[in-house]
Amino acid sequence: MLKNKMRALSQFVRNAGPTDTASGTYEINLTATDTAAASVSDTFTFTVLNAVNTAPITVTLSNTVIDENVEAGFVVGELTAIDEDVADTHSFTLVDDAGGTFIIEGNTVVVAEGAILDFEADNSFDIVVQAKDSADTSVEQVLTISLNDIEESPDNTTDTELIIGTQGDDNNIELTPAPGFQIVATGSGNDTIKAKPPGSPAKDRFYGGSDDDELIAGTNDRLFGGSGNDTLDASQGGGGNRLYGGEGEDELIAGENDRLFGGSGNDTLEASTEGSNNRIYGGDGDDDFFLGNSDEITGGEGSDRFFVGTGGSNTITGNIGADQFWIANAEIPDFANTITDFTAGEDVLGIAGITGVTSIENLNLTQNATNTVISISGKQVAILQGIQNSSLTEADFVFS
Repeated sequence: MLKNKMRALSQFVRNAGPTDTASGTYEINLTATDTAAASVSDTFTFTVLNAVNTAPITVTLSNTVIDENVEAGFVVGELTAIDEDVADTHSFTLVDDAGGTFIIEGNTVVVAEGAILDFEADNSFDIVVQAKDSADTSVEQVLTISLNDIEESPDNTTDTELIIGTQGDDNNIELTPAPGFQIVATGSGNDTIKAKPPGSPAKDRFYGGSDDDELIAGTNDRLFGGSGNDTLDASQGGGGNRLYGGEGEDELIAGENDRLFGGSGNDTLEASTEGSNNRIYGGDGDDDFFLGNSDEITGGEGSDRFFVGTGGSNTITGNIGADQFWIANAEIPDFANTITDFTAGEDVLGIAGITGVTSIENLNLTQNATNTVISISGKQVAILQGIQNSSLTEADFVFS
């Protein structure tokens, strides 16, 4: 009888085993019944030692849809790691924070300080969350957070002023700071609208209309170029501006802590070397970017060109298309710029006007973990994420 019991226990453990992969002590109640319906029951206790850990399987987020324009600190939802080791504990980190839009606090996803959640500019964001268990094994999961389109109105409608331009050229319209919103619709014609003074705290909205307009931002303003080849300038403003180029070949100029959205068309987007902490998005079209300091730049669709200045510490994402990254132009930048998605054989790295640098032989390509660091005369100029230095050839560079 005991032999039969042990055979049954052995077969059970081999075929089923404990449903939890954690170490520990388990009890199994077995009942054996023969053909005459006679049965016997017994309880077996066994201990699992040094159980094999399994990595988390995936990560889920309890909520993935929020309203646009929510404030920093808003809790999007709670993270959960799906793991066969049900008793395991997990920590969460953001591998990709959607350009600084979200952060993780404990096991919750939270809207970051300075995040721009504007449905009209971008109605969904992809983040990459890593879940790590107590044994340091991990999994990464892409999670999409979508925005609800909310009907927007000025903060204080009793203090709102609506200014409508004529069908001709409305030149040098200057706004005096008001306690509420000033909404300017220029109409057709080539118009120039300026917030005065640039440092005023008003939250104005400028709508450029159908022709070639020049809109100059102050502080916390919203500039919409519309159709036409427009110039939207926040370089002399007080920061916190959002510039939307719309259709046409537009020029957008950032100052400090501004957001630029080129829209469709072949646009020029410039970050002032005097400012920093801007986020710049090219959108569709073949766009040109002139980089400043500590900005985040995303090309969008199209074959874009990125020109580094004398600043640095920018994060550049070319996105879709064959892009050109001009990593040194006439002068070596003060700090290295990071390129997140360089694709060998499709994108190129450009160096212009640097004495003695005419081929890849004049560069120092070193490996730092999974990244390639490009240096000129001992000074780092670019970091290529996820690229092996041995994979780069002369064909990946352009020298002029």
